[in-house]
Amino acid sequence: MDKKVMPPLFRSNRCLQVLILILLLFTLSFGGYAQDTNAPLPNPIDLQPGWWSSFVNVDESKLSKQVEALKSSVNMLENSFSRENQDVLKAYVKKLNVNLDLWISARIRTVPAKEKAEAFKTQYTLTQILTLSRQLRKKKSSLNTDQEEIDQLSVSVNTLEHQIDNQMARYLQLTDHTAIRMEPGLQLMADQVVLAVSTEQLKYRKSLFIQNERDAELTRKELEYAQKHITANAEELKTAEREIKTLAVQLKDAQQALLAVESQSVGSNEDRPTSKAQSRLTGTKHTHAEAKYGLIFLELERKRSQQQLLSLLVQPKNINLAAMQSQLKNFQSLLGQTNKKLEIWLEKTSQEHLYASQTLSNLNNDKVSGHPALKKIHQQILAQSQANLLLLQDIDAEVDLGRTVRSVFEQKLAAHQGYLKQTIISVKDQAVNFWEMLIRWLSQSLFTIEETPVTPLGILRVFLILGIAAFMSRAIQSGLQRLTDLEKGFSESANYTLGRLLHYALITLGTIVGLSSIGIDFSKLALIAGALSVGIGFGLQSIFNNFVSGLILLFERPIKVGDKVELESGVRGIIREINVRSTRIETLDNIDILVPNSEFISGRVINLTLTNAQRRIHIPFGVAYGTDKDLVAKAAVEAAESLDYLMKSDEKYKPLVRLINFGDSSLDFELLVWVDDKAIPSGHMVETDCLWHIETALSKYNIEIPFPQRDVHIKESS
Repeated sequence: MDKKVMPPLFRSNRCLQVLILILLLFTLSFGGYAQDTNAPLPNPIDLQPGWWSSFVNVDESKLSKQVEALKSSVNMLENSFSRENQDVLKAYVKKLNVNLDLWISARIRTVPAKEKAEAFKTQYTLTQILTLSRQLRKKKSSLNTDQEEIDQLSVSVNTLEHQIDNQMARYLQLTDHTAIRMEPGLQLMADQVVLAVSTEQLKYRKSLFIQNERDAELTRKELEYAQKHITANAEELKTAEREIKTLAVQLKDAQQALLAVESQSVGSNEDRPTSKAQSRLTGTKHTHAEAKYGLIFLELERKRSQQQLLSLLVQPKNINLAAMQSQLKNFQSLLGQTNKKLEIWLEKTSQEHLYASQTLSNLNNDKVSGHPALKKIHQQILAQSQANLLLLQDIDAEVDLGRTVRSVFEQKLAAHQGYLKQTIISVKDQAVNFWEMLIRWLSQSLFTIEETPVTPLGILRVFLILGIAAFMSRAIQSGLQRLTDLEKGFSESANYTLGRLLHYALITLGTIVGLSSIGIDFSKLALIAGALSVGIGFGLQSIFNNFVSGLILLFERPIKVGDKVELESGVRGIIREINVRSTRIETLDNIDILVPNSEFISGRVINLTLTNAQRRIHIPFGVAYGTDKDLVAKAAVEAAESLDYLMKSDEKYKPLVRLINFGDSSLDFELLVWVDDKAIPSGHMVETDCLWHIETALSKYNIEIPFPQRDVHIKESS
């Protein structure tokens, strides 16, 4: 049976039809709300995801009509509300209607256009510059407030979006399209409109913030321009002088007020709540008086700097540059100090304000027993702390004005002196300021010992004294070493012992002097001894044991530098150093071995050169049975006499041969020789050299050196 083949053109049209159908379904499913403004109004019992997009994407000309249609549609639903939840549903309808009106108003709301900024002036007076500085500060403060509100509103919008997503998920789980969906549907619609209102408000706030930010930037540029184009006249200079006199009188009054507050008792020995509260009230008053004095003093110094600046502009030839430099430097330092005090005052005042608010809240909640006197005092603390906060804002504004005056003063003074000279002076002043700041930091207390403050400068002083002591110790030891090299009668061990003792003495003296320089009283050694005993008990006993052992070795001198020793562990070599914790031994293989000092005290040590460098060495060897004993003795003595460094001059030190044993396969002899350790060449071992020459001498006289032999007999079995 033949298969019918479909023409290519027909197959192509069929595919095209399927594709068009898919696109049509997709458009109806996802684009209906966005494109069709005549789409059916949302129904609370049959809401679909994205239902609000039909309102967001509609033209402005049709928006009001569509919103009114939605409001009418929802209002008509009130007749179908059941009595059980009628009030709740009507509340949702009211919320929806109100926020729909707010949304339309917020959507058509636009940021009002700013008036066109005036062109910058040709010249500015100092008063105009300070006015610009105040305007810039006010605009920056407003921007900070706006940014905080925008951040809070953004958080609210994000939270509401997440809440609506959860509501839609729960709503879609309700499969019954009946009145059960009415309440969650109306709530979802009302919350969605609230989200739309918040979103539009957020857009408006951001747009307004951008506009205000541009306005603040324009003011900043104008302030920079004005500082470079400042002018002055004699009248301004006279006005500044009058203001300085007025502020000087105000400063005296503020100082008297501060002294009056300080004369009052800030602390109280009584434990009554009213006494403590009164003490805190006095403290807040003292903060206010101190801050008031600081504000007037700062304003006075600013006026003096302005006077110097105006003198520079009005009378550039009749000025005292040194006085101006000093005034500028002092004013700059005052600005920094005031800024630090401002932080302290602000923290203290905020704590007092919080304390007073919480205490008043607790007192107001206490209905059983009233505390009228205590409540009155805390109300005064709250009022005073609020006044202090306002005063601190004025100080912050005054600091900002001071920075502006200082900036203009620096620019004009640099232009008058020449920028190169001003740069050199500025670098010098910065170096001096850095040095003073470093000294202040080094003089700050880190901790206390026996009520004695310890500062970084004191610690550096201790290390410097210890460094000097270590340098002196090293110099003395070097001098003793040179003396030993020049004077042969001065032994190396005595030099080393004296050098180590002087080193310990200088380090100990340096430690005492260094710690005394920071105020530590060494007459009270109980604390130090107690701490030392605890340290020794908890883990320093080994170090302390080795240290004391080292001192014993230096004073008792059972071993000395240069002695040849042999320990129980088999270590053998020459003593090179006796340190605080360990002793360094150099073996014949030129290997340094560090041995704890306690091992020389508690263990068995063989000192080959303790009292005398001369010692006798036993060299065992064997020959075959039947060998002439006299010939063996002759050969061994000749071998010993062939070594030049062996002692042979005195009869007492003559080489001696002994027969010591009848071995299994040999006659065992022993050669006894005397040697002076100081005469042994470097790298030579006496035993090795003697055995080498003994073997040569025995070979010379044809004396056989036996070795063990065994005869093996093989027995055949019968």
